[in-house]
Amino acid sequence: MKKTLSSYKLHLQKNNVSFNTIRGYLSDLNKLVEWYQDTKGFAPSVTGINPHDIIGFKRHLKNINQKPATINRVLRALSSYFKFAIGPGHNLMGGVKSLKIAKVTPKVLTLEEQQDLMRAVYDSKNSRDIVIVTLLLRTGLRVEEFSALKVSDVYFRGESGYITVDRRRKVSFDSEVWDVLKNWVAGKNDSEPLFPSQKGGCLTARGIRILVEKYTQEAGLEGVTPHVLQLAFCKSLLDAGVPPDKVAAIVGYKNIDTVEKYINLVQENS
Repeated sequence: MKKTLSSYKLHLQKNNVSFNTIRGYLSDLNKLVEWYQDTKGFAPSVTGINPHDIIGFKRHLKNINQKPATINRVLRALSSYFKFAIGPGHNLMGGVKSLKIAKVTPKVLTLEEQQDLMRAVYDSKNSRDIVIVTLLLRTGLRVEEFSALKVSDVYFRGESGYITVDRRRKVSFDSEVWDVLKNWVAGKNDSEPLFPSQKGGCLTARGIRILVEKYTQEAGLEGVTPHVLQLAFCKSLLDAGVPPDKVAAIVGYKNIDTVEKYINLVQENS
């Protein structure tokens, strides 16, 4: 089975699957290989694995307290791999069901909670972190979009401006963002990452999630993620009477249904 993993990796790359997805799929497949070897004492072959093995592996993941979302991601990786290695006509995963995931309603931050969070960030006196959390709350940038930004993506116009995301979308910002962002980019080269990590290179999405978690804990808040901060921005727009289709365009959502869900949350928390 390990011999086909290299071919599978090339297959994913040729189909323009993202680096993170490829890395995750290969990691999940290697976990299956390790479990199979530990359980049966020999390496698995593509044709030697049967649905009972997959069910046993799934049970193993549940026994070691893997989250349902994680297990379902693993099952998707296995399904993708076996379709490639065996062919779509052999449904090895047919009898393996995904786990049900309880729907969690996103937290809606009050204005007071937003102020508590910003106070914790400013108390750190970390200019980079101040800019990042301000952008999350005031522009609706998605956490995945931060790591690709360069200084040259920021444009200033008077006391406002915009950030170009993926060379396609322009994310406008107001004077509050202008104030912290102008100081942050001063003296930096256009080719530099807008938010470098301590180890060099760009700050990753995971790094930003850890950063947000740190400050929300210091502010005494719970259940706050970068997505919750984006929701707070969407709520502010909807409260100001911005039409849902306009909100969707601002935050880069292709599906207006997502914003409609936010409207329901806004109404429930008003």
